[in-house]
Amino acid sequence: MAYIKHKKRITEEEIIEDIQRVAKLFKGSQMTMDMYLTKGKYTNYIISLEFGNWITAQEAAGFAKKLISHEDILEDMRRVAKQLGGKKLFKRKYGQFGKYDPVTVFRKLGSWNNAIKLAGLTNERRIPEVELLNEIKRVAKKLKTDTFSVAEYSKIGKYTESQFHTSFDSVKSAIQQAGFKPSFRPNETLLVDDLQRVAKLLKTDTLTKKQYESKSSYSAVQVVKKIGGWKKALEMAGLKKSR
Repeated sequence: MAYIKHKKRITEEEIIEDIQRVAKLFKGSQMTMDMYLTKGKYTNYIISLEFGNWITAQEAAGFAKKLISHEDILEDMRRVAKQLGGKKLFKRKYGQFGKYDPVTVFRKLGSWNNAIKLAGLTNERRIPEVELLNEIKRVAKKLKTDTFSVAEYSKIGKYTESQFHTSFDSVKSAIQQAGFKPSFRPNETLLVDDLQRVAKLLKTDTLTKKQYESKSSYSAVQVVKKIGGWKKALEMAGLKKSR
């Protein structure tokens, strides 16, 4: 942005008029200081001199402060991630394109990492494919088998499932590409472990079949057949019965 060289004192009215002008460009929705600076005439220093802070300047321009809910923030984080072309979102990028200031995210959700998890996104660095495949090979060697499940990998693997998703469709597909076979006939222990893993990932104390299969290593049908019923499987995993 090209800042104006101020030869005379800028009035509050001029700043308010410019804030209102820029707000129209962003459709008036929760404009942050960073958003204003991309299109506005005046610097944050000039605004602070006249109003003390950005919130006061916004209120003077007629934009009453709105109570921001957790879901407001999470929805906007997902919007920005989608705009940037994926499921990955870094704090710096959100500060550039998000509706809310990162400080607001910290205050409302505790930390950036917690916000990322709640939004179902990731901010983990992209691991080169060759490193991920080498890790699959290391795990296979450790397990002394060429057939193993995602749950078995997760117990001793170095990289997380979300890190695999930056390069592969799933951990399963990475296992296959590394020249091994994903296990499709798990025992009860593996199924129970996987139920617990998915419940922890979704931050819930119960699971429907649909919820389970959204993040599972196995199918709900495998669970039901092997354990003898969905309710029984949930009980074995220490989860509540789903409605």
